[in-house]
Formats: sequence, C-alpha cells, structure tokens
Amino acid sequence: MRILNLIPDQAGGIESYHQYIKKYLKVRVDYQIVGRRPDERSGGWYFPIRMMKDYVVFLSRVRKGRYDLIQINPSLEVKGIVRDGLFLLLAKMFGLKAVVFIHGWYADTASLIERYFRLVFRFVFSMADAVIVLSEKFKKHLLRWGLENPIYIETTMVDDAVLLDSDANRLIDSRLGEDRWRLLFLARVLRQKGIYETLEFWRMVNAKMPVDLIVAGDGEELENVRKLVKEKGWKGISFLGYVNGPEKADAFKKAHVYCLFSYTEGMPVGVIEAMAYGLPVLTRWVGRLPEFFINGVHGYATDSLSPEVFAELFFRLNQDCGLYRRMAEGNRKFVWEHFRASNAAKRLEAIYRAAL
Repeated sequence: MRILNLIPDQAGGIESYHQYIKKYLKVRVDYQIVGRRPDERSGGWYFPIRMMKDYVVFLSRVRKGRYDLIQINPSLEVKGIVRDGLFLLLAKMFGLKAVVFIHGWYADTASLIERYFRLVFRFVFSMADAVIVLSEKFKKHLLRWGLENPIYIETTMVDDAVLLDSDANRLIDSRLGEDRWRLLFLARVLRQKGIYETLEFWRMVNAKMPVDLIVAGDGEELENVRKLVKEKGWKGISFLGYVNGPEKADAFKKAHVYCLFSYTEGMPVGVIEAMAYGLPVLTRWVGRLPEFFINGVHGYATDSLSPEVFAELFFRLNQDCGLYRRMAEGNRKFVWEHFRASNAAKRLEAIYRAAL
C-alpha cells in the first residue's frame, strides 16, 4: 500500500498530527505540500501561479501510477475546501481511492454550505472513499448535507515518547514549589484563537498576583500583539515565535497552566499536548472538547469569552494544590489511554484498508 498525503505548509494542528503519526505508520506514505506557504507574498500573480504549480506537481505524481490512495487534509474553511475539492476531483479522474480528513471546523463556512452550497459540497465530497472528522457533531453536519460515504471519527494525538517521559512527576512537584506561575498560550496567534482575551485575562490575574505569560506561535496577529504589549508597557510577557521539537516541549514543561480561549476549533491539539505534559487546561467549549473534557477534572472550560470568568477559574485552580496535582497526574493518564500516536496510526491504517 502506498499513500500520497497532501498537507498544508502551516504550523498548527494538521502539521502536528502528521508529525506525530508518521513514524508509527507501517505503510508507505509520501507527502506533498499544498496551499499557502509561510513566506508567501500577498497580491499579484504569486497566489495563482503557486496554486497551479501544486496541481501540476500532483498530476505529475499520480500519472506515474505509483499510488494506491490519496489523503487530503482540508479545514472546513472556504479556501481549503475549494483547493482540496479540486484535488479530490483530479484524484478520481485518475481512478484513485481517496480519503478526506477534515481537521479544522469553522462555523461560518458550515453555515455557508448549509444555506447555499450543500448540493455542490455533496457532489464533490461524496466522491471520497472515506471521510474522517474530529467530532460526532461534525459527522452529523455531513450526514445532514447528504454525504453517504463511510464517515469515521478520529482524534488528534501526541507522540508516545512524551507520555513515557520519566521526568513528569518531578515536573509537577517543581511547578507546585514555585511562587510565580507561568501561563502558556501555544497556538496560531490569531484573533479567533482568543489571543486578545488571553492578554486581558493575564492582565487581570497579574493585578492580584505576579504571573508570566508565554506566547508561543506565529500568525497574522503576532506583530500587532507585540506592538500592543510594548505600547502598554506590560512586563512578564515573552514571545517565543513558532516552536517545535525540544523548544515546544520546553514551553510546555515551563508552564503551570495552558490557556486556549478559541472562538471555534476542530479538536485542539494544543489541549491534548498540554494534558500530556501534566498541565491543567483553561479553555472554552469548542469543537470536540465537550465530548471528552470534564470540568474540574482536566481543568476548566466555559462558554464565556469573558476574561473575568477565566480569571475566576484560574484562581480556583491556583489556590488548591491538591486539585492541581490530581488534574496534572490525571491528564497524563487520560492522554495515555485515549490519545497515543501509536494507536491512532493503527486506526488510520485500518481506514486506508477499508477505503481500498
């Protein structure tokens, strides 16, 4: 079995998923980068030329007949659905099997499809031999739009090696022994990821007790956030930029609490990664989180976007060391049981075999 996997060149959940899972896959998988590049210029002819190059490279590879199956990885946003819908049509023109893994999920796009493009969406994506989503809620959307393909619910995951780290208990003890806590925002630095709510939350907490905020990630709001912090003269906020590998692990290990106040998500990989490092999580009820995240056990989640609510939940956690330890230890155990990359690889290979 030989797979061609089309993945975007963007730091985030899709990249993390394939980075973690590929070393556990026992089938041959080749990768092709598609979509916007991190250094891509805006405007002019650059975008259509790059897009055409992606399709030409894809056609060149599939015409040689080396692949049994194509995997496509869109998020449910307009550009990704249009781009990857065309890749799906091209794959089927060559008689190839195709798996579509919808990672991110945007409510605005889902509403557009629901109201105006349901028939077009069904026509294109019903050609897939299997569809993977990250939530039962998302599966219900696809069924309502008329898809009759086999639809699987999968998860994001973390590398088994993280969960086998023997320093985990020492890290929990070390965090509880420190007077100054560190909050971690590790995600794309975008408005819809709640970066400005995170800053206001940090400001409220910091007014009552000294805490640091680590911002790790890149994105279109990064420079605006840097400028805001400088203009306000806020101290205790550090910017790491995009992190991966040891730098990413170090960010999780240094933090006391992981914060993600996104407006919308598929299944946020940062939450699972934070839990794997023994971090309690402060977040919102977005994406698949309501299907597994338990308030008061894994951390705290809320429907609110109010920084005051986030601050109240933080102090509840900060003032109870026993609660913190139970969450930290329990989160690592929970991820080991449900979100190991080695197990996810076996399930993905089973989906490939079923599609073939």
